[in-house]
Amino acid sequence: MPHLLIVALLVLVGSALCACTETAILSVSPLRVRHLAQSNNQATKVLLNIRQNINHTFATIVMINNLFNNSQIRPYSFLKKPLKIYYFIN
Repeated sequence: MPHLLIVALLVLVGSALCACTETAILSVSPLRVRHLAQSNNQATKVLLNIRQNINHTFATIVMINNLFNNSQIRPYSFLKKPLKIYYFIN
């Protein structure tokens, strides 16, 4: 059982990192990135390249995030008792 908690925690952290990376990349405006890339800083040039190929970057991040999210479900399918969800309807 402790192994299951460790796996769940690692998967949750991986999913959070993917979400944070996606938010960080999309929050910077393209104009600001172009302006920063003129300073000959290597990191801003990489960021400019990422922003210019945003479809590939976004697709990769979403696919990795989906792998993390789907792997959260897999360990719980091996429990002996199924998890029951009760819906309370008034």
